[in-house]
Amino acid sequence: MHTAPANCLLALLLSTAAAQSWVVHDPRPIFPTITYDAHRGRGVMLLFSGTQLQVHEWDGQHWTPRWLGGPGPTSGSLTTRSLAFDPVRRHVVMLSSGQQLAWAWNGSSWASLPPPPFVPQWWSMAFDDAAQAFVLLENTAILGQNRTWRFDGIIWSQLAANAPLPDLLTTMAHDRARQRTVLRCGNTTLEWNGSAWTGGVTGVVPPSNLRAFFDPQRGKVILPSASGTQWQWSGSDWVPFAAPATLVGQTQARPVFFHDERRQEQVLCDDWTGTTQALTPNGWQLRQRLPGLGGGLQLSADHTHGHVIAVETPAILNPNPPPSTLRWTPAGWQDLGLPGLPVRLGAAQADRDLLGVIYRFGGTPGLGTTETDELWAFDGTAWTQSTAANAPAPRRGGALAVDPIRQRLVWFGGRQGTTYWNDTREFDGTQWIPKFPPNPPSPRNGHVMCGSAALGRVFLFGGATAPAGAQPNDFWAYDGTEWTQLPAPPIGAVTSIALTDFPAAGSVVLTVGAPSGQPNAWRWNGVVWSALPDAPFGANLAVTEPVLGSVFTALNGAVLTTTPSTATAFGTGCAGSAGAPALHAFGLPWLGNASFTVDLTTPLPGLTAGLVAFGSQPAAIALPGGCTVWLAPDATLLLLANGGFGAVSVPVPSLPSLLGAQLLAQGATLDATAALGFTLTGGVTITIGS
Repeated sequence: MHTAPANCLLALLLSTAAAQSWVVHDPRPIFPTITYDAHRGRGVMLLFSGTQLQVHEWDGQHWTPRWLGGPGPTSGSLTTRSLAFDPVRRHVVMLSSGQQLAWAWNGSSWASLPPPPFVPQWWSMAFDDAAQAFVLLENTAILGQNRTWRFDGIIWSQLAANAPLPDLLTTMAHDRARQRTVLRCGNTTLEWNGSAWTGGVTGVVPPSNLRAFFDPQRGKVILPSASGTQWQWSGSDWVPFAAPATLVGQTQARPVFFHDERRQEQVLCDDWTGTTQALTPNGWQLRQRLPGLGGGLQLSADHTHGHVIAVETPAILNPNPPPSTLRWTPAGWQDLGLPGLPVRLGAAQADRDLLGVIYRFGGTPGLGTTETDELWAFDGTAWTQSTAANAPAPRRGGALAVDPIRQRLVWFGGRQGTTYWNDTREFDGTQWIPKFPPNPPSPRNGHVMCGSAALGRVFLFGGATAPAGAQPNDFWAYDGTEWTQLPAPPIGAVTSIALTDFPAAGSVVLTVGAPSGQPNAWRWNGVVWSALPDAPFGANLAVTEPVLGSVFTALNGAVLTTTPSTATAFGTGCAGSAGAPALHAFGLPWLGNASFTVDLTTPLPGLTAGLVAFGSQPAAIALPGGCTVWLAPDATLLLLANGGFGAVSVPVPSLPSLLGAQLLAQGATLDATAALGFTLTGGVTITIGS
């Protein structure tokens, strides 16, 4: 694959967009299934987000959303699924347990395949280069049989039946050097030679949960591991060999591996810690980091620097490591590596900075320990402990919010032991000021608060009035003088809550863990509540994105925006003898997305020249042979489509002035069999959003 750069966005046609939608920047893998598309040089990950099935792809630096639902497989009973790449037909094939279905992913859409003549429960699959087809072992140990199948993309054929294997956990990979398919199951390793399974018990027994792949650099089938010892198949036994053991950051709890052949790297993806790392000759390198799932996470908008700041406290670990301070920009998360901030479970953290400083108050040093009244301040460089008169009593589970109109930090509630509070205090950066508003909310902890400049209030929602007591879904506003109860959204019991300022829409947003069938995101505009599109996984951890005024969810980088980024196909292409080329956007053109790419695919084999034209003005210029030019080109970029695939990189700057701008693109490839000597793709409309 040849990737051509585009260092500017050319001439842009401005447009407007008002619909509110969620755009996912950084997908979080939850029990992912991963394979490698060798044709396009990208890892392919299948995962769930809530109940929705999604596809994301790896370009060597980032996971990018590619399919978030639509025509294709549904979640159904996909508790177990398998992905494998078909190099002949240039697509990834998926089978799922409990469903007699097969699907193919071509990098932009799904297509159904002839279903298997059995209902898969436990199985393994690998592509057999010699047979130009998949070989599958249906591991039906409960039924006392293990049937072998071949699938060439159209026809399913049963090949052989073997004795029961000792374990339902199996892994398969094709040894391209020896033209054998290697099956590892428990202590048993078998090889498929095209007509029969051979082999038996091996002497060295690697851990059973490792998944195999073929490493073309070693020329061996590998069982990878994050422990520093990996295994390669010699043809008769598993041979251990040393690999760098020092991973970046936290311990990997649930790693999934694949081999990136284009970049000659082993890639480790871990859903628990949210990291993706690559094994290079210089050791493991961190490529993408997300906040971990294993502990508390508290967020603030750093308006002074235009960043989101997160404090990650791995509360489930014992002893607790110190919290990590993370910074998010459009380029992703960065661990600032700041020492000094102690573990404080249940501390309250302000939703935004107060005159350039982010504050945390209270919490406990560990589970079941005594509350503190410590005030910690982060100035963008370091955490320092502060002292101030009239501080709230030692507390946990209270809430802090910045009133951006009056430049005050507002505190409410919390608990000390079994005592619940409903006191209101303000902090001006120097001292705490007790306030005595009439008719405050009832004593509680676990509530959420946020300030809104557009609405001129600090808002409060929910909480618990006792350890096992009522959890009212009540909604309040504080104006610096009094608390006023407001109408609450029409929701039932909730499991998690977040309240966030949404300056771009002049409102506040409530996200909740709601029962199935109920909206989980609501917007208050100062008068009424309205339901929003369902928020993605992790929306209970949300904060204002300070540059664009959008709502940002930390666990997957999703943004609720009034200016969504889109890439939409239009028009038709024209074909040569092998078919028509196609142009697809890789990812979405959100501000700061340095990985946004336009992919050009062609059915032609080998190496062919192509170009992608960009322009700001539409056109419809008819050419002979049924071809149409869909834009007035402002610039064109040459590329080489190697094996029918090429890409043009179009990095999007972090310039708010580009919001709503549009760019048109169309591709062409040389084709001697076409009437004009070239073929054209349809067009793509690219709208810059947040």
